[in-house]
Amino acid sequence: MIVSLTCDGAPANIAMLQELGCSFSDATHLRTTFPHPATKEPVAAFLDPCHMLKLVRNAFATKGAYLDKNEKIAAWSNIEQLHELQEKEGLHFANKLRTAHVQWQRQPMKVRLAAQVMSLSVATALAECRELGLAGFINSKPTEKLLTLVNNISDVLNSRSMYQKGWKKP
Repeated sequence: MIVSLTCDGAPANIAMLQELGCSFSDATHLRTTFPHPATKEPVAAFLDPCHMLKLVRNAFATKGAYLDKNEKIAAWSNIEQLHELQEKEGLHFANKLRTAHVQWQRQPMKVRLAAQVMSLSVATALAECRELGLAGFINSKPTEKLLTLVNNISDVLNSRSMYQKGWKKP
């Protein structure tokens, strides 16, 4: 029995899911299931988490900023500044942020690079820089929140066991 369908966010796939009965156009009225054509049991529709993670990273880096619900700016430049600081000092704040992460265009399909930049460890490093009062990080809190949110969503969507802890538990 088919219980779910996973696809990337290509327009043809979104159109197919809408034709099957899903609705993604209004965030307050999402419909992410459709009835199985034979059994009428619900079939859950998922957009591939790895692909969506890369798209979020790509949009964030390309546009340079996201505006949160409180109209605070999460800025890609915070990530670039953290990378520059870590390279200059020759130390890393317990994260994997390297040149490949900020120059992601050379390897846009690497999920690992997207996951490591949109991570709790990078958010924590930004928070540490902000709390230390380092120039360029004073307004990094919205970026920290965005990275934490994306990290937590990724953890939930990649969970495999009911015995995991925190956001890694389904």
